[in-house]
Amino acid sequence: MNGLATLLLTCTLSVSCWFDTINYKGDAEKALQTPTPYQQAGALLSQNPSPQLYRASFAPEKRDDDPNVQYRLCAQNYEEHDIATAIKWCKKAALNGHMEAQYALGSIYMFGDDSTEDDYKKAEQWLVKAAEQGYAPAAANLGMLYIHGLAGTQDTLLAKKWLQNAVEEGYAPAELYLGNIYARGSEGIEQDFLKAADLYERAAIQGDATAQHNLSVMFLYGYGVEKDIGATFFWTRKAAENEHLEAQYNLGMMYYFGSGTEINDEQAIKWLTTAAMAGDIDAQLQLGYMYFYRVSIGEMTPEESITMAYMYYSMAAKQQNAEAIHHVAQIESYLGEGPLQSIQTAAQALQNEK
Repeated sequence: MNGLATLLLTCTLSVSCWFDTINYKGDAEKALQTPTPYQQAGALLSQNPSPQLYRASFAPEKRDDDPNVQYRLCAQNYEEHDIATAIKWCKKAALNGHMEAQYALGSIYMFGDDSTEDDYKKAEQWLVKAAEQGYAPAAANLGMLYIHGLAGTQDTLLAKKWLQNAVEEGYAPAELYLGNIYARGSEGIEQDFLKAADLYERAAIQGDATAQHNLSVMFLYGYGVEKDIGATFFWTRKAAENEHLEAQYNLGMMYYFGSGTEINDEQAIKWLTTAAMAGDIDAQLQLGYMYFYRVSIGEMTPEESITMAYMYYSMAAKQQNAEAIHHVAQIESYLGEGPLQSIQTAAQALQNEK
């Protein structure tokens, strides 16, 4: 089967070659530009007891005068996807000064599927009330609102103020978000890798997977910290264990090359498989290569290895990856109709098992 496909990885001698030219998913331009909304309203609401507990614990006649009950009813209806009723109860509690309800109400308006500028202005109103009471999640969301000018006013200084307030309370999502801003040097804030690395580390220590992943990038390239491949491996593993997809791929490749750790084929395949089954195309391509060329896969018959290769290439091909489509076509052309059908059946069975 030699010659059926070209090598997927052209540099295998050093991790620096791999990081700089191939597939390191934590590349600075990508990993440090991840300011996605980090605090959906449901993240707070889901921390409450189950809906059955609300009904069992609180009598209906207390609903109109107890903000804690009103807030819990808001949470119950939000979990049941009755947004209008959730807003009604959150508003009652919010008007009674309940800061978590004010935050939740602001977040519901902010993160709605079809939020308008008017919704963002309502979000601003309620988030300010909660943030002024010292509620860090509200301050963080308020910072996001001002950074992006969602409520009609883009104010970098005001955004920094509220984000910094949340950081001072040790709120990891704010540390990550502000770290991203310093790492990119955008939204009117000067790029500062030293501050970015410090903020990432704060959030990473608290277990934030994205911060752990981004911090591994900082150590890899020496952005704001000394280059340290050992630290890169440490934080990559932490992020991977916290189910960060790119980190899972990266960890598999670090084990494959022995970067920051000893070469460990079993661990490489474990983490690459985890990433591949979650849809990571690079992991699918890497595993396709390893199984096709029988690299680092241990004892396996040719039929078993080509089945695995075909499975992973097919998974990437379904995501319209041109390289994978090319490999699938070549394998199918080489095998012929009879053997191909057997391989396809076995590959599908394997995928279903995983």
